Amino acid sequence: MSKWMKIWSLILTAVFFTSTNIAQIGSNCSNPNNLLSLPFSQTGMTTCGFISDYSPADACASVYMAGEDYVFSYTPAVNSGIDVLMSNSSALAGLFILDGCPNAPGTNCIASFEGFNPTLECIALTGGTTYYIIVSSAPFLPPPPLPPILCAAFDITIQESPGGGAPPSCNLDYSISNISHSPVSYATGTNLVFSDDYFSPTWINFGFSFCFDGVLYNNCLISSNGYITFPGCYGSVPGGDPNPGGYSPWSITAAAPNSTNCPGNSIMLTWQDINPNAGGNILYETVGTSPNQVFIVKYDNIPLYGCATSLFSGQLMLYETSNLIEFHITEKTTCAGWNGGAGIMGLNNYDGTLATIVTGHNYPGSWAETNTGYRFTPNCTGAICSIALPIHLSNFQGEALSMSNLISWTTETETNNDYFILEKSTDGVEYYEIARIEGAGTTAQANIYEFQDYDLGSNLCYYRLKQVDFDGVETISSTISVERKPSFNVNFYPNPTDEGVNAVIELSDLTVCTIQISSILGIAEEFVVQLPSGTSTIELETFRQLAQGIYSVNIMNSMGQIIASDKVIKK
Repeated sequence: MSKWMKIWSLILTAVFFTSTNIAQIGSNCSNPNNLLSLPFSQTGMTTCGFISDYSPADACASVYMAGEDYVFSYTPAVNSGIDVLMSNSSALAGLFILDGCPNAPGTNCIASFEGFNPTLECIALTGGTTYYIIVSSAPFLPPPPLPPILCAAFDITIQESPGGGAPPSCNLDYSISNISHSPVSYATGTNLVFSDDYFSPTWINFGFSFCFDGVLYNNCLISSNGYITFPGCYGSVPGGDPNPGGYSPWSITAAAPNSTNCPGNSIMLTWQDINPNAGGNILYETVGTSPNQVFIVKYDNIPLYGCATSLFSGQLMLYETSNLIEFHITEKTTCAGWNGGAGIMGLNNYDGTLATIVTGHNYPGSWAETNTGYRFTPNCTGAICSIALPIHLSNFQGEALSMSNLISWTTETETNNDYFILEKSTDGVEYYEIARIEGAGTTAQANIYEFQDYDLGSNLCYYRLKQVDFDGVETISSTISVERKPSFNVNFYPNPTDEGVNAVIELSDLTVCTIQISSILGIAEEFVVQLPSGTSTIELETFRQLAQGIYSVNIMNSMGQIIASDKVIKK
């Protein structure tokens, strides 16, 4: 026997026969990584160095059992379903779930998946039974003198199936509203490397739990074609492969909802055939602090397939606690010469029977837009992740008045309600308290609450209610927005001037204003005037007596806030 044949014989003997002297956790059924609870998630794991304890002759009868293996164990307390999601693994990886050790008599192979990024979803487990989840690797034997490859790296998430394995229960009950276009920076986040028409190479974790259609999720797959989809028993992408690095279809041939080609259980920022291979970036990040985090997917200047100069830029935002979904479209063009310019914007349910689509944004229409925003507000009640306050909130709204934003809400009933905290945000991400208002305790009578916000530093503000029980438990309402449009317009003429100056002031409401004229030496004149709604002209005669120079003219409201300012030159 030659030297190399002896080496190969020793290698294969080591591979195919059980090792009994490895003490490290995860090495075998005698010393598994015992998962006491789920979810479990870890990156950068490996089978390397764990030796091959099981063979193709054992339960599951797979050649992948010939390689080195890593062993988890898990004993559910009650009957349940689990998902095992893997990524960043090679084609050598195999994934197995068994109800006993592979080489023990009577062990059943519950499920298995062999190959690149194996995933097992909605696997039914019996309470009280100990299961072994094994990642093993088929030996790759290159020709001598190259050494064999017997192991593989991997990332893994083991979780209970979202929704307990039951179909989503909310019937895709969302309301759509128009909002201001308010994207965050396109330059920040983790950059994903995509091939055309594929899913992200890994499951992307939000950093919090998010409810979609009545089911709580912690992660998703990002498609290179403008949407995200979720794991679990009811994930479906007809004609595609909803696994890390899997194929994401591009051909749109029917309006949503449909079960023939529209991605199921999906949020479609815009499902269209875009090509990240040709340029641009796809990124994701989670911003803010709990319980107000936001997960954001960014498509930045991605060319449409077949039209290299037609670009798509947009952001998809998922909000913790409120479960709001927002789309911010910076630029959406069309490529009529490819796929008919098709694009669909909205939500599609798990089996393709229901969809919530932005009006005018479905197949076969061809549409384009810039700097627009849309919000999907969940209306579902009774689901495990519905927004539930210990009050019946029948109305929560905001109104822009001349000097304030009026925020009001009505409760039909209240239970154990200590007080409300009214929170405000100027970016929809970071909120801060602006008022604390006493609740009515427990009552079956309707109550009306109001608060006027005089801090008008931003034209677009977001508000939400935090309700606090007497025992300190807090719950948060959905979010409303108040957008202020300029209620005044001021023009000074002539400017420059060698005599007086006229101020033409246009107001939407009767307003008491202070007009202040000043130079670097101080205030030259200040007076108060009441102005009616509509257009008024005031002559600023003071300028006839002022020396040559540059003067500031400030017009302030009754709160002392400057609502208009300009410089006037006296010749």
